[in-house]
Amino acid sequence: MLPPPSPPVEVTVSPPETAPPSPASSQTSVSPSPATGVVWTAVRRRKRPRAAERRRARRLRGLRLPLLVMMFLVIATVLILARSLIIPLVLAAFVGMGLNPIVAGLRNRLWIPRALGALAVMIVLIAGLVEAAVLLTTPAARWIQQAPLAIHQLAPKLKQMIRPLSAASHAASQASQSLI
Repeated sequence: MLPPPSPPVEVTVSPPETAPPSPASSQTSVSPSPATGVVWTAVRRRKRPRAAERRRARRLRGLRLPLLVMMFLVIATVLILARSLIIPLVLAAFVGMGLNPIVAGLRNRLWIPRALGALAVMIVLIAGLVEAAVLLTTPAARWIQQAPLAIHQLAPKLKQMIRPLSAASHAASQASQSLI
């Protein structure tokens, strides 16, 4: 019978001429050896960047602000030029999000495929909008025909309301001119 294995021993390997490495400047890798049960810890130091790499990094840091300004200007220009396209797309996205629960309900309860359910919901929505337009055209036409008469009746009432305001405005302008 084999003797029980001994507990693992940790051995740290680092260069003798330097102080122990700080966690920020090194990477540690641990690899157990199955044959001996010894855990070896090796410390690898990061290479210091060369002078050319440091100069390149400084140059790129100096370009950060101009590039951000240019990116902002390009995005603003694209948004302004694409405004006529973006507004309908955003409106369609809101309508789609609003009608999604109805389409999902048709799919889950009535086993109607999603595309067919979306088509049915859109047809019902368009039919409802057309019906509302048909029902509102008669009252709207009547109101437009009666608008001149209503404006003629409102004009004397508005003049009575405007007289005190115009008198106060005239008095204020005279007072400001007398102070100057």
